Amino acid sequence: MNIIGIDPGINGAWAVISDGAFYASGRMPTVMYKNRSKKLICARTLLEELEVYRPDIIAIENVNSRPGDGTQSAFNFGVAFGGAIFVAQMLVDHERIRFVTPRMWKEYFGLSKKPKNAVKPVFESAFGSYPKNIDIADAAMIGYFQWLREVK
Repeated sequence: MNIIGIDPGINGAWAVISDGAFYASGRMPTVMYKNRSKKLICARTLLEELEVYRPDIIAIENVNSRPGDGTQSAFNFGVAFGGAIFVAQMLVDHERIRFVTPRMWKEYFGLSKKPKNAVKPVFESAFGSYPKNIDIADAAMIGYFQWLREVK
């Protein structure tokens, strides 16, 4: 079973969990717009990168804007989140898209209210060596969390 975990956002990432193992990953592809002053997720590239893995399920982190986020920042994140959902819908039926809140997967792995880099030992325990990027680690743990839920 191939599950793709997605940590949405301009600086986000994706990871493939294949039968419980960390298989592949990448950063969220982006393109520049507005005279090269802003980034957008490149949905076409993301689709091309992910379709080769033939996912059974896609788990997207379902996050909300945070208090103190500006209107533009919240809007930009919403655009990135929507791009991830669009790509997921192109790859699998809507019944096979799962929305995972940060609270769900972080509580499961004992990461609630811990700093972002606390995912490192949990990732290493599950998969061995740590990836180059913390967002890839988050995406992998989102996918792994969903894999554990699906196989039970």
